[in-house]
Amino acid sequence: MRILDYLFVLRPTLYFAVWTVFLCGVRAARVFGEARIHGGAERFWLLAAAASFTMGSVFIVNQLKDVATDLANDKLYLIARNEIPARCAAIEAGILLAAGLACAAAAGIAALVLCLALFGIGGLAYSYEPLLWKNRPFLGLWVNAAGAFLIFGLGWIALSPFRLPLFRFGLPYVLAVAGVYLLTTIPDEPGDRQAGKVTFVVRYGCRATTLGAMIAVAAALVGGGVNRDPIIGIPALGALPLFALAAARRELRDVLRAVKFGIFLQALTVCAVFPAYLLLLAVVFFGSKLYYRRRFGVDYPSFQT
Repeated sequence: MRILDYLFVLRPTLYFAVWTVFLCGVRAARVFGEARIHGGAERFWLLAAAASFTMGSVFIVNQLKDVATDLANDKLYLIARNEIPARCAAIEAGILLAAGLACAAAAGIAALVLCLALFGIGGLAYSYEPLLWKNRPFLGLWVNAAGAFLIFGLGWIALSPFRLPLFRFGLPYVLAVAGVYLLTTIPDEPGDRQAGKVTFVVRYGCRATTLGAMIAVAAALVGGGVNRDPIIGIPALGALPLFALAAARRELRDVLRAVKFGIFLQALTVCAVFPAYLLLLAVVFFGSKLYYRRRFGVDYPSFQT
């Protein structure tokens, strides 16, 4: 199983959000884009690979700097537990980044700029000095929102040029991701506080965090309505009661339920447009479940809260 560590250090379940937002960008460009780029399947797969490889590099470089907080939060991350040496992880991150940028460059200058921004903001600025934005509550939130926009943008330019409509139709998705991100900081609060990591919930508390998350999802719902975009409107409508319950009760099980089912509803809605995506989700979910059970004896991932 140890050879698989180098695959699962990428935290494949995080790709649910990456691929979902990317496909939302593709679909939005197809429906709302003003013009068409004729690149066919080759361009789509180049951009999908660029987003996936670049985010894999981001996930690793962030883990390299989060060893203390990951240990404090009892995470199963392979770098924190020294199952993968830091040097090997850094080499893997470099290879992934090079592959991502090569795919992006093959797709054009816009894709290359988006991937460079994705790594620069989501990896370097977020976790490394002198910026270290993960320790600044609003900048940490902004990084995750910006990452969602950049990934959505990579999907958008598969079919349509990088123009103003991208911002209008991408905004509701960015708001939804921001809402989910805020809630994900809550389970890690004790370990983050112990390690000196100043996330939104550490600075402002659970009440403000859950309220902010609920407002973000409500705004995503409104934006989806204004844009007449059911691919964000339907999951936002389904998730909003869960976010409202989390804000009302501020209990961990409600927070986890809102996060898990919020992501699931968005992914399921995308599967209605791209049916083959359901197969990919199933392979990653059950493959991860088998790996973590055999490698660490735990039931992960799971919908249980």
